[in-house]
Amino acid sequence: MKANTIRTLFTVILLLSLGLTAFSQGTNIMHFMKGMPQSSKYNPALHNDSSTVVIGLPGLSGIYLGLNSDFALNDLIHYGTGNMSDSLIIDIDGFHNGLKDQNYFRQDAEISLFSFGFRTHRAFINFSVTEKQSAQIGFSKSFVTFLKEGNAPYIGQNFDLGDMDFNLFHYREFALGFSHELMQGKLSIGAKAKALFGKAAMQTNKLNFKVNTAADGSSILLQTDMSVDFSAPVTPKYDESNFFDGFEDDFTADEYILTSKNMGVAFDLGAVYKVNPKIMVSASIIDLGSIPFKNNVYNIRHAQSYSWEGLDFSNSLDDTKPGYISADDMLDTEMDKLEAVVRPKKDEISSDKFTLSIPTKLFVGGTYTMNNKLNFSVLDRLYMHNGQTQNSLSLSANAMLGNSFRLQDHTLLLETDTTI
Repeated sequence: MKANTIRTLFTVILLLSLGLTAFSQGTNIMHFMKGMPQSSKYNPALHNDSSTVVIGLPGLSGIYLGLNSDFALNDLIHYGTGNMSDSLIIDIDGFHNGLKDQNYFRQDAEISLFSFGFRTHRAFINFSVTEKQSAQIGFSKSFVTFLKEGNAPYIGQNFDLGDMDFNLFHYREFALGFSHELMQGKLSIGAKAKALFGKAAMQTNKLNFKVNTAADGSSILLQTDMSVDFSAPVTPKYDESNFFDGFEDDFTADEYILTSKNMGVAFDLGAVYKVNPKIMVSASIIDLGSIPFKNNVYNIRHAQSYSWEGLDFSNSLDDTKPGYISADDMLDTEMDKLEAVVRPKKDEISSDKFTLSIPTKLFVGGTYTMNNKLNFSVLDRLYMHNGQTQNSLSLSANAMLGNSFRLQDHTLLLETDTTI
């Protein structure tokens, strides 16, 4: 019963953390598309729109949603076989076998609020305002190993469930970019300076769980160790025992949307070189910067343990006997002890500023132009954030079907992940 209860608890946590999974390579696809002024977001020296003036309006100039995971959701939930062929099943074994040592799910969203750019003889200047949001969830394979096998194989051992990550942020970006054509049209260089205004953030420095089962199986010890930085226009609440009990919203929507606090900076750099009229190569580094959060910040430093030695219902059978305690009260008391493992106390929450690094992307690519209507491209994208890197290599073919229609075929050749 003890093992089943603990396994159920962690199963719920895992399912909540998985969310929706999918794969997206939107930035790779847009990079070389002709007639797309948004391509300068991924290389400030690259401009695929020959217009003299470019204006982007809210909702019409770009909405991007990216979903990416190191695992496939259909490994966990899929249709069964035989008598279960018409029913969805939860396949812990299949899911476990497909995991890496450390696994991540990432979600990114961008909404272009306004953009303006104009071209001179050999230069292009642009300004843009963009809303950006990102979330990342990470968990160790050992976490799922515990769900799969329970604590029976680890009697008398301290089983480390690994580190979990919950990182998210929302900020507004004001960007001013400039590119210039050099060497008689062969080389273009570009740079972009960005002011970033942080709205909300959560940064996990450490979130670790360990489970120790006594050698005789008489007790289970659950240990937690967490260090989390958080920023949002809210105020923490505490119960009568000074345990954290949620947040109070003390802001209005317009205050949140218009706030200009928590300012950071970032830079983009890029170059495009035309080897000959048919071959072009490019390289860029995007979002090299960070955001210092100083306002509405909270830091949680919490380490706690919970020992479960089972429940004795012998005093819950007869309410006329001394020492009687109802089963409901006993369970409530035990749940309060369990909640204390993950709920920090007031003296474990401080208000010190922290710095949030934003994901940095490195692009290296090339294009071969067959004719005015068709070109082929290759692009390598390196994503770097919090010591984790993801590399993807893509091939694409771009066809101009007319003045208003374009067709692109895109293939992801290789994707690798590394955690530093």
